[in-house]
Amino acid sequence: MTKKFLLEQCRRSRLIDHKETMNEAYWINHDKGHEALRSEFEEILKSMAVVNRKYLKIWLRVEMQASEEVLDELDAKYDYTLEDMSPEDDEKYSYYEGRDCMADLLMRIVMKKEYIWKI
Repeated sequence: MTKKFLLEQCRRSRLIDHKETMNEAYWINHDKGHEALRSEFEEILKSMAVVNRKYLKIWLRVEMQASEEVLDELDAKYDYTLEDMSPEDDEKYSYYEGRDCMADLLMRIVMKKEYIWKI
């Protein structure tokens, strides 16, 4: 697995996000979470001389766990019903759900369980 391959997978996932974006606040914030995590992942890749899959998996697990902690905190705060969230919490929830979603996708790509075909 090369750095070029992983960067290309990030580029393809960005194109998919761009095509699927709906003009709803939830999805806009969700895609901001996607983009933030993807950008961090790309920076880590660019700083590596050789791709270290083990390090990438650990980093992605840490990011997923951090996102899930924020989501669990908000779930508990609103008693697992997301209907009456404040606008700030709703934005935070969708952002961290987007980060978790992207971390999961990148994890599957790094583990060679998923591949994004040419668009």
